[in-house]
Amino acid sequence: MLKLLDKFVGQDRTKPIFDHLRNLLMCTLLLAAGHFQLEHPVGMFAGSTLQRFMGYGVVGIALILIVLNLLDGMCQLNKLRHPTFLKLGLIVAYIIIAVRVVVVTSSFRAG
Repeated sequence: MLKLLDKFVGQDRTKPIFDHLRNLLMCTLLLAAGHFQLEHPVGMFAGSTLQRFMGYGVVGIALILIVLNLLDGMCQLNKLRHPTFLKLGLIVAYIIIAVRVVVVTSSFRAG
């Protein structure tokens, strides 16, 4: 087991994993910010159509970035010829992480 881990780390395969995780967390924080803006309008434009438009705009941009990051991860998995269940696992992990980060950040802001 340790030899396998050493081989994995030695080939510098951990950097892309952490890069994708960092990108996913940044995108989900953008998603959470847009969601919070829609749920709790604050500021000069509170309650206006412009405020809702800006909230949906941030959510839309975040979703596009999440999908682009997911597609990049899928292309990298295709290059390495990983099985389909790993690709499905990646999609499920993205969805779970995105939803969980939005829920957690919303609860921090509400509390």
